[in-house]
Amino acid sequence: MILTQIIRSQVGDATFGFSAPLSLFLEPKRIDDLRRLYPKLENIYRRHVEEANFSVVDDIEYGSLKTRLTAEGNLRRALLKSDPYEKRRKIRKAASDISDSDFLRELEGMQDQGLSTPIHEVMILVHAYLSSLIDATVNTMTYAVLQMQQEECKKQVRHEIETEERKALGDILVKFIRDVNLNTARCSTS
Repeated sequence: MILTQIIRSQVGDATFGFSAPLSLFLEPKRIDDLRRLYPKLENIYRRHVEEANFSVVDDIEYGSLKTRLTAEGNLRRALLKSDPYEKRRKIRKAASDISDSDFLRELEGMQDQGLSTPIHEVMILVHAYLSSLIDATVNTMTYAVLQMQQEECKKQVRHEIETEERKALGDILVKFIRDVNLNTARCSTS
């Protein structure tokens, strides 16, 4: 949910008929036109959004802050009874077990003033990470769509060339048949 809100704040809120809330520059009518024109567009979109994995924040600094804040959060009371080594292991496990979305949702509810700075740092890191990930995803999708459009244009040009060649050959064949008929008519009258 929090990641969805961050993504929406970065790129808008249109769905294009998918479950992902991404708006990539184009109006929905234009997207429908592109889908009809390029049937592969939907597969390209889905593949790139899935590969981007917007639900996981893959950043080392974020990971250490997540571990720290997880230790400070709701799990702190249960972990205090453990020995230091066991406590660290449990904290790391708890941090890895909680999804990034749930973790960020939990951060919104934290009222501890002592943690406001690391919470703010986490939000800045998440925004920066997602902004970079969105830019990279849009760039790779743009390249894939342009490549698909280029292939479609080449097919269309080849088709037009073949059509023109067939027409030219047909015209030549018609002229040849007329000439043969004309010569046959001359020979039969002579």
